[in-house]
Amino acid sequence: MRKIPTYLLSAGVILGSIGGGAFYLHQQEVNQYVTPHEQKVIAKNPKLLKMDKLPFVNKKEDQMVSFKSKVNFDKFIKSQNKFPIQLVFYKNTCPYCNAALPAVYKADDKKSAYYINVNEDENKTILLSLTGQSSTPASTIVEYKNQDTTKIFDYALKQEKPQADLSSIEKAFD
Repeated sequence: MRKIPTYLLSAGVILGSIGGGAFYLHQQEVNQYVTPHEQKVIAKNPKLLKMDKLPFVNKKEDQMVSFKSKVNFDKFIKSQNKFPIQLVFYKNTCPYCNAALPAVYKADDKKSAYYINVNEDENKTILLSLTGQSSTPASTIVEYKNQDTTKIFDYALKQEKPQADLSSIEKAFD
């Protein structure tokens, strides 16, 4: 039986604790964006949170937009000449968004939707101003019938097992 030198064993323990610390820190960074209710849902359904392969990054990259200010957002809306358009707000740590976005993609057959990440503060502020509420779910579609007329839809059902609200999605893309 070979003995492992003490210095190698110590180095392994130190590297292991650094790796564990990095995981804990990453978990803290993620949790700052995740509401307590979403954390409970993720704990029960860990497959819902896919941090490496998010479908909206891989499939809809050409339709992703981000606004650095409300002024830029207003310019973007005014520059649109083809209506209706849908603004699909999402949060990459939201289990409801992850569960429902495939149905949104399917409904977006005309590619009229733009995907906006609310992890960015300005995008979240824009979503709140559009809904006129102090808080709103990340899984929101704002449909612009023209430059001034909007309708708001929540595309995910808020229940124990998150899933798409197919009725709302269908209405948003009619």
